[in-house]
Amino acid sequence: METKEIGLEIVQIRLIQDRIVYNEKPIHSPQDAVEILGNEIKDYDREVLCVLNLDAHGVVQNANIVSMGTVNQTVSPREIFKSAILSNAHSIILIHNHPSGSVKPSRQDLLMTRRMKEAGELIGIFVKDHIIIGGRTGESYSFREHELIKPFSDTKIAAEEKNVKEETAEYIIPKKKKSKQRGR
Repeated sequence: METKEIGLEIVQIRLIQDRIVYNEKPIHSPQDAVEILGNEIKDYDREVLCVLNLDAHGVVQNANIVSMGTVNQTVSPREIFKSAILSNAHSIILIHNHPSGSVKPSRQDLLMTRRMKEAGELIGIFVKDHIIIGGRTGESYSFREHELIKPFSDTKIAAEEKNVKEETAEYIIPKKKKSKQRGR
């Protein structure tokens, strides 16, 4: 009687560095982020979506090209946050170009940004900004400067987590209701 070996494939996920984005200066403004990647992607003839992964101090750890190709391509949160998770990033900045030169956000840009912001809040990696670079001109548009992304606050998140913990504890161990005694 023959026996067959049953085995599972071992999968490894690694962060591989090709080129180094060297910058020890924290990102304080959209212009700081544009200086890092703006010139790199402004002349592409197709849309390129990049992610800057930041540490807790706002210093760029690395950059990742998430998507290159067709206009209005839908990008999954999984692809956006993959390098951020592998880099232990605290927050990210999305940067993409519009080869047409227009920096006006499309409906797809607005929807994708909202979706990524919500996904990031869920996993604890915050979207600090989404910047559009106009093809050839290098003009930029910041969602944060136009108040389409509000700055996040670690203290606000800590307060929300505390409220959730208190609500959860109350659900598991309900508070005793005070009973009213009737006078005789």
